[in-house]
Amino acid sequence: SAATLTATPNNGYVFKDWSGDLTGTENPATVTVNEDMTVTANFEVGRYAVSATVVGNGAVTGAGEYEKGAQVTLTATATADHVFLGWKATGSSYVWPEPATTKSFTVSGDHSHEAKFTSILGRIDAIDSVIVESRDLLRNDHSSTAE
Repeated sequence: SAATLTATPNNGYVFKDWSGDLTGTENPATVTVNEDMTVTANFEVGRYAVSATVVGNGAVTGAGEYEKGAQVTLTATATADHVFLGWKATGSSYVWPEPATTKSFTVSGDHSHEAKFTSILGRIDAIDSVIVESRDLLRNDHSSTAE
């Protein structure tokens, strides 16, 4: 005979899958019972932490606790005289340059992100240094080919 099983999670949890004599993620699930069966409904934490740390002078909004599957957007905002450089997720490197100050993703577990900011003056100095080095390189190349 057929039996319909419904897994109902406690507060803060979500249904993950069935194991034992019934497998899959369909809920409710129907099973044909011909003999004794062992079926386990598996659950997992339904809320995850999304955290954001700031390196430099700026702020990030959007961090907090979210349910699995939620669409989250983190927004980085630099303070006066600073610019946003990029994002870094836990275990990865910075994305340079990050064109957007927003980072969107679907929550599938705990997420930890870092937003990096730097002084505009520091950025201008770095750009100026590259320009000077490039200009000097061009002068050297030009003078050596003109002889």
